[in-house]
Amino acid sequence: MTKTFTEKFIAAQMAMGAAKLDKKNPHFKSTYASLASVIETAVPALNAQGLAYVGEIVDGCAVTRITDGKDEMTCAVPIMVADKCTAQQFGSALTYSKRQGLLMLCGMATADDDDANSASEAPADKKPDPLERATARLKGIDTMEALEKAQTWVSQQTASGMPLERFKLPLVLALNEATDRLHDKATQEQ
Repeated sequence: MTKTFTEKFIAAQMAMGAAKLDKKNPHFKSTYASLASVIETAVPALNAQGLAYVGEIVDGCAVTRITDGKDEMTCAVPIMVADKCTAQQFGSALTYSKRQGLLMLCGMATADDDDANSASEAPADKKPDPLERATARLKGIDTMEALEKAQTWVSQQTASGMPLERFKLPLVLALNEATDRLHDKATQEQ
């Protein structure tokens, strides 16, 4: 009896181990699984089941394809590059997208998976986002006097001609929240 694509893929996944962490990232002081490590882990298990791994670039994405010649699964990961980049920078971004696509499509973890903790932790030397600071201050307003000062400040900032498109809506929303909160507090005290 011939296996279905899904049965072949499940058998391949069961044979795959975790990709080995074989490269160091000195900037983040971490290790990661290179594209070569991910391919060395995935492709033999896929090939043993009659499945092929194919990669291509389509519309600015690294497209990973696993196929048996009849059925296939695909995953597209955008190739994230700056407006102007060198060939080496593009190659690095392409490699990253190909690696993430294959990991994702195969449902494969790396040998030392930290459950994305390192991605969610802010580097110690990172300066706080000014928008986060400003909205936190606005959310902490607890007197009408502070609210009036904040309203004046937001009006001055938005009227100053500064490029505040990123800031305007969150600041106004936080200001409105503070206004509503103080209004509710005043109503309850009456």
